Amino acid sequence: MALLLHPNRLSIGKAIALTKYKLREQGQSFIPADITFRRYAKWFKDNNYDKWVLARDGEKALSDKVEPYIIRDASLIDVGDILVADGHKLAFQVINPFTGKPCRATLVGFLDWKSTALVGYEIMLEENTQCIASALRSAIINLDMIPKVVYQDNGRAFRAKGFVFKTRNRNSFCKTI
Repeated sequence: MALLLHPNRLSIGKAIALTKYKLREQGQSFIPADITFRRYAKWFKDNNYDKWVLARDGEKALSDKVEPYIIRDASLIDVGDILVADGHKLAFQVINPFTGKPCRATLVGFLDWKSTALVGYEIMLEENTQCIASALRSAIINLDMIPKVVYQDNGRAFRAKGFVFKTRNRNSFCKTI
């Protein structure tokens, strides 16, 4: 078990070979067949998967692979219910009208979660609250409705005091696994 649950993640075959070597070295007369060890390793992994992952891969893997998580089901929402916002630097340069020097502008976009359509965007020299508000306004105008939820990244401009939203109950949109 110490070899199977080692953080070096030895293969089952390697752990079996090392275990048999150790048993021979200790003078054991009866050493089970490889398939017996392999069957036990498979049984242990199937019945103690959380311990297996924690010991071999660590806490992050346990959190990612074993612990309950939420699946978001887009079939439960309508177009315009949820918008997702993010900003990205563009891959080309523009002339900054204030300095006259070339710089990479920023695109802030709002995507509709259901249709995955870009419903609102704004291009400015840098990501700021004015740019975000303008992109959100164009998204609302294009959708002809106010979204129920707006997901934003944790960028500095998105965390401004002007963007304070109420927390809603997500149970109608999420299933816990």
